[in-house]
Amino acid sequence: MEQKIKVKNITLMDEIETKEAEELYEIHHRKYSSFIAIPVLLLILFTALTISFGIKTTIDETSLIVFCVLSGISMLAVIAGISNYINKIKPYKKLLQIAKLNDRIRHEEKIRFKERKRLELNPEENYSSKDVDKTIEQTKN
Repeated sequence: MEQKIKVKNITLMDEIETKEAEELYEIHHRKYSSFIAIPVLLLILFTALTISFGIKTTIDETSLIVFCVLSGISMLAVIAGISNYINKIKPYKKLLQIAKLNDRIRHEEKIRFKERKRLELNPEENYSSKDVDKTIEQTKN
């Protein structure tokens, strides 16, 4: 059941710029997520293979050194992938924050403009604290 709120002037926020920035962010987030996913999958695969071969064979000094070197390289690949992802996605995250701020500023300006118009058209109309309380109560229900 839909409730009807009796308020004359409700100014909804337009989020046009935010939606565009979110679309760009999502596109690039999906595009650059392979920078993290592929090294992590390779690390998991390497660890699983090492454990399965390590159980079957005896561990000698050369295999331990090879294991340490390969695990170090795979960890560096994961760290490089994460830092590369962060560097690639950072501008789009910043763009999204700026778009949200711009939409908020635009919305506040629209409210100020409508309030000025309302005051110009109806200077004698004033709201009492009862009207404010009534509106707050209606929005809670």
